[in-house]
Amino acid sequence: MRFCSGTVEALFGLRLSRHSNTTQYTSGVCVNLVLTPEKSGRVGMTAPVRLDRASLDALRDGSIDAADAARLADALRIKPGERSWATRAALAKRDDLVREYARRFYAGISRNQQAERIARDLTRYEASAWQNARAAPECPHRDPRRQLLFRILKVRPVPPKARTINEILSVGA
Repeated sequence: MRFCSGTVEALFGLRLSRHSNTTQYTSGVCVNLVLTPEKSGRVGMTAPVRLDRASLDALRDGSIDAADAARLADALRIKPGERSWATRAALAKRDDLVREYARRFYAGISRNQQAERIARDLTRYEASAWQNARAAPECPHRDPRRQLLFRILKVRPVPPKARTINEILSVGA
């Protein structure tokens, strides 16, 4: 289900406040939105809303109404030192791709070995073929390994280190 503030306003006569707490899950972001009655201006209730990854991607690529996107972005404002919702969504997508890479190409070995090999593959790919492929809007490779490496770096162009990959794999286990 996609979320937009216009829907909340239309259904409940409530508007989004600027105060919100966000929590990231592997399937998206859970947001505790503070909803206030339109006329009174007082805090009415806090409602947890789960934003799926498709909704976050729609916000990023601009396929939803600009006014709704602006209201939701304002509601999802971050505190100093926190990562933005767009960064958290990109990291979650990258983590899912790293888990898929481990599952497809390094299934029979330990998590530590998987992390070391994936980090090695990403570093090698980033230093070689990625230099020419990074500007391409679609993956130019035919090799399934390189296709997945391309997708991982396209989401987040910095290859994660083995320790980070080990943590990513431990969450998916």
